[in-house]
Amino acid sequence: MNEAEQTFDESRTIAPEVDLETIARDLPAKWAVYLMSDESDRPVQLLCVKNLRASIRRRLGVEELPTGPTRRIDYRAIVRRICWRRVDSAFEADWIYFEIARRVFPDTYQGMVGFRPAWFVHFNPDADFPRYTKTTDLSIKTGQLLGPLEDKHSAGSLIEQVADWFDLCRYYNILIEAPHGKACAYKEMGKCPAPCDGS
Repeated sequence: MNEAEQTFDESRTIAPEVDLETIARDLPAKWAVYLMSDESDRPVQLLCVKNLRASIRRRLGVEELPTGPTRRIDYRAIVRRICWRRVDSAFEADWIYFEIARRVFPDTYQGMVGFRPAWFVHFNPDADFPRYTKTTDLSIKTGQLLGPLEDKHSAGSLIEQVADWFDLCRYYNILIEAPHGKACAYKEMGKCPAPCDGS
């Protein structure tokens, strides 16, 4: 038994000559995370399902394959073992799936789990010219981070809203020239107190 199989509660060998209904009948019709492997115990597919029995019937069921080129995989011809672990909630299913994916596919699991980077808004109130910026870098030592936020667009939107609420300068490159900068259009619209030109 390999390390990945030790993560699972149960396993079954799938002999090609055994009827699918005989195999499916022994499987729970409940939530599970399961791994299909080939005859050399190489992983074929890792899945998280609400009904293990129904999923195995769908994946290993004998359907008439279309004639000609197809992207459909005949799992019945490949899979020789299934290992599974029962789960009782969506959270547990996600957690177990992540843990198993990390062990079984150490080089590629990050693409399988769909985690995205968390976005933050960074600002340093002690800087000469404080600025709000969006970032995923948590190693920043100075200033503060607001977040996490769903994506970079949410972080950018928060920065725009803060600039609107507090009439902050939107042109940092002009602001750092203060008090000798040239006022922008926001001063003319009355949306900025124009610290850049010293007025």
